[in-house]
Amino acid sequence: MLGIFLAFSLILSLILLFLLYRTYSRPKENTREQYAFRCLTTVATLATLCIASITSKTSLPDQLLSAVLKISGNPIPDTPPAPISEHILLVIVFIATAVFISKSHASWEGKTSTDEEEKRRMKHATGMLSQGFEEVIRIAKHQPKRKIHVDDKRLDSVATPSEPNLVWHDHARELFELWMPVCSFARNEVIAWNQRERCWRGRNKAKNIDTFLYCEETIFDQSHLDSFTKYVSGISDEKSELYAIVKKYPADLALTNGYSFKNGITILSEDYLYEKLVDFSDYFNDIIRRVEANTFPDSDRVIKDIYTPSSISSDPTGTETLSSDFGEYLSSWSKKPAGKQIAIMGEYGQGKSTGALMYVYESCISNFSNSNSRIPILMELRGKSPANLEPQELLGAWAQQYQLQASALMKLLIAGKLIIIFEGFDEMANISNAEARIAHFRSLWMFAFPKSKIIFTGRRNLFFEDKELHIVFKGTDDSVSGHLCEVVHLCPFDQLKIKQSLRWMDTCSAEEIIAAASTNIQILDIVSRPSLLYIVASLWSDMRQLFNQGGISSAQVIDKFVMHSYARQEMKERTLGFMKLTKTERRYFHEGIAVYMASTGSTNQITASDLAAAIQRLYKSYPENSHISDTVLSETDRPPLRSRLPESEETIEMILTDVRTHGILVNDLGKREAFRFAHKSFYEMLAAKAQAYSLLEVEPVFYRAIKHAMDGKIEAVAADRPEILAFFSEFFIAHIRRTNEKNEIPMTAFDKLVGTTNPWPFARRIKLIAASMLHSRKFKILTTITLTLMMVTTVVLTSDIGRSWLGLKPTPIKPEIEFSLTNWAFLSGVLFFATYIICAMYSTSASTRFLKKARLWVAVIISVDNSTRSTEGFSALIRILGKTAAREITIKTCKYYSISPPNALDLDILPPRQV
Repeated sequence: MLGIFLAFSLILSLILLFLLYRTYSRPKENTREQYAFRCLTTVATLATLCIASITSKTSLPDQLLSAVLKISGNPIPDTPPAPISEHILLVIVFIATAVFISKSHASWEGKTSTDEEEKRRMKHATGMLSQGFEEVIRIAKHQPKRKIHVDDKRLDSVATPSEPNLVWHDHARELFELWMPVCSFARNEVIAWNQRERCWRGRNKAKNIDTFLYCEETIFDQSHLDSFTKYVSGISDEKSELYAIVKKYPADLALTNGYSFKNGITILSEDYLYEKLVDFSDYFNDIIRRVEANTFPDSDRVIKDIYTPSSISSDPTGTETLSSDFGEYLSSWSKKPAGKQIAIMGEYGQGKSTGALMYVYESCISNFSNSNSRIPILMELRGKSPANLEPQELLGAWAQQYQLQASALMKLLIAGKLIIIFEGFDEMANISNAEARIAHFRSLWMFAFPKSKIIFTGRRNLFFEDKELHIVFKGTDDSVSGHLCEVVHLCPFDQLKIKQSLRWMDTCSAEEIIAAASTNIQILDIVSRPSLLYIVASLWSDMRQLFNQGGISSAQVIDKFVMHSYARQEMKERTLGFMKLTKTERRYFHEGIAVYMASTGSTNQITASDLAAAIQRLYKSYPENSHISDTVLSETDRPPLRSRLPESEETIEMILTDVRTHGILVNDLGKREAFRFAHKSFYEMLAAKAQAYSLLEVEPVFYRAIKHAMDGKIEAVAADRPEILAFFSEFFIAHIRRTNEKNEIPMTAFDKLVGTTNPWPFARRIKLIAASMLHSRKFKILTTITLTLMMVTTVVLTSDIGRSWLGLKPTPIKPEIEFSLTNWAFLSGVLFFATYIICAMYSTSASTRFLKKARLWVAVIISVDNSTRSTEGFSALIRILGKTAAREITIKTCKYYSISPPNALDLDILPPRQV
């Protein structure tokens, strides 16, 4: 009877394993709960088979043979007891199979039910056991099938709030309390508000006297004032303050300094309170100082001297120009009725931040005629996480630097007295996935009250898909024009704008730059960005020859400027002797900080504590008894850094002071005790340079120290960051061209991206990876099944019971041998299983690391194609990998890095991103 049960269990287990494989290979037909139920059923059946076989006296093959003989009516022979090795083998096979089944559930990519999505949001368990039992309960109770969660529904449309519905006397009291904070009204007490007299009774805590506040929205004349005075004299014997708040002043009321004093009553209007609610003088002075007084690094120029407004276009290509002046366009928009906000897109260096700052500045100096009497609030989003903040909390984070009240700002916002400028939405924290990004914008849209005006500025590449952008800015995932926000784009400078921006230069140099741009499209691409144009212009005497030679990139331009800043600082050091670091040592710490920020997911913001930690790690990684580069010898005759500055808290503080007072790294006013690089492109360039030169083994000691300080994370700074990847590609290609006599980019040069010394060509390894990506699911399953069968076969063939079952004679054993063949079979099975687990873990880790490098290799080729407007790289990929594999790995790489696909790729596969 036991043999029949075991035979039935074995057949059922094989059927369930086949069905499980079929379900896993067709993920779009089932939910995770259904797959968990089948996994649980299969594991339970296998466990039953294993336990029943172990508890029986004979082996599993003998039991199956006995069942067959019994069913056929043949006599059942006596069989020897099963050896312990077979029981151990069964347990090993069961554990291995259960582990594989559990891993397959963890990597399940099928349909997601609404129940699972809710559990994921609530951080509840979604393991195989919990989901399997939930499905058992659902089936037992005959409940309907689970609803399928559609990914698109996670990207819920943004929504705007309605205007708070406050009655007039509550609104008037709140305005008065914000205008005069020393007065308070116990609004929860019955005596605080008199409905018949329309009067609040409170207390002036500074003068310790009663304060009465009369609130009238519509009708207001002398009889109301007499009634109010009589009411106060009847309930208060002491001297009291009397105020009256009205919606609008009567025409016959005489005003002094914006308010009136009549019959002992101070009469205030709603507009007057709004005007006097917040003192923005510190904020205005800060804006004016940033434009008129703050100079550029190593320059006496200020923004006002060189600023030239960019043109505005309705499309990314710039073919449909809406305005030739950024500021004028915003001024015209501010005069339109509220309800439709504006989003201004632009790539790095195109003047988004400067343009927004100049609009606020021009509004201030024009007495807000440019902003239609609204106060523009420049709110930088760098490093902030709006999804976790209420509007008043986000306003409070901005207001604290100017000692302003967030509640007062909310009043002005709701009343339509402000223009909120959310600057740099691409620099927000925690923006790794679409759901997190939309959660941030959903919070930002809570500022969009019916009378509000909002401006968003940032880089377009934050969004990979058009649908996400439409959801964020238009309130719909359709491609039609939406109703919430108008999306516009900054245009690159044309020759007229370039000439206007170079007005501070001598005429000869300006004409040379314009002439170089008109003859070389790559130079035009650089100088058409305002921030890079200033760098080129300020260093034109040094860059003239490089531009004439051709092949210069944005990364090299920014690097030249930063190196020029180091040189200027070095000259000050020789004259004044106040800096502790040499030029190369300062560069080491700045590049290390950039790598630290990039490896921790920062968006050009680092707290003071993290900065100190990064400095300390970089200091400890610095060579003890030597300079970090030979160039230091030409900069100073002083001993190496760690010799002249022994490790101590004072040393770290000295280095920290030097690093943060140089000008490349500046205080971030948007957050307390935080720092940032003076321009985001500085941070991106330095991080990309460190990774590129580390892989290329340029200055090996220098970059090996940075890599060691960052625990090897220097190799991953370009991941998920298109801007850093673009700079990385430029540095990488520039170095390859410099070291190649033909000034070409040979495909073999990209072997440096993986650092391979294997004689097997890297291209073949890429081809294997690409093929495995095409068939990764089947490849994993077939590999697992094959290795498991190899393990089982080895144990069976080396065990005496297995050999006798196959009709082979057991091997004779000499008496002096201590271990029997059964023990050897057990040991061989355990060793094989352990070897398999170790090899599987190593191969998985190695293939994962190699896959990352393969993606980077392909991403650099695509970036080169995009920057040079060619298709040579993608064509080479097709020659090496084949058309199918090249297309597949290119598509996956474009999605992984959020970069535009090459022009050679069919548009129906992955269309270029457009708004």
